[in-house]
Amino acid sequence: MEQPRCLISSCTYDKRLSSDADGNILSTENKLSWEEWTLVEDDGGGSTGNIMLIKSRSHERFLVCSPEGQLETVDKFNILNHDGNRWRICQSSSDEKADVAVLMSVEYSKYLIMDNKGDVSCVDKKNLDGRSENWSIEFQNGELCFLSLPERDERISCDVAGKLSMSKNWKGWEVWRFIECGDGH
Repeated sequence: MEQPRCLISSCTYDKRLSSDADGNILSTENKLSWEEWTLVEDDGGGSTGNIMLIKSRSHERFLVCSPEGQLETVDKFNILNHDGNRWRICQSSSDEKADVAVLMSVEYSKYLIMDNKGDVSCVDKKNLDGRSENWSIEFQNGELCFLSLPERDERISCDVAGKLSMSKNWKGWEVWRFIECGDGH
């Protein structure tokens, strides 16, 4: 099974989470391959569900949070030396869009945030101070297809608000992405 690849973007500032080869965390307006992250399911510690390791696709380095909320990436040989390497990804309670999430360091209960300068860090819930904690997760892999009803020559379409309808079009609003989630589901 191919691991999910995604862009992780601040919903408030429309900037992507990125990193460089030295382990520094950046924000950028780009949507290029080096802004892609891979979500690696955490299979250790008896955790279930939405706990992941987040790995830079281009640099093969893992996102980690320090107890003070500083972010960096580390290589696979040093990942076990960092406690802040696991992330809980939950749907945001303040936004009804399905792709809007909150990312929290499991070990330190700190939320991934971006400020108006594009600086990214982690803070306790009480220290958010109006900074963006909502992130859009835009998957980049999976199979693209149309869901059609041949008898009527119509496709299932979804508008920007998430409203489903039938359409005669063969355009972007009618394209669906199927992503394997594992365990046959």
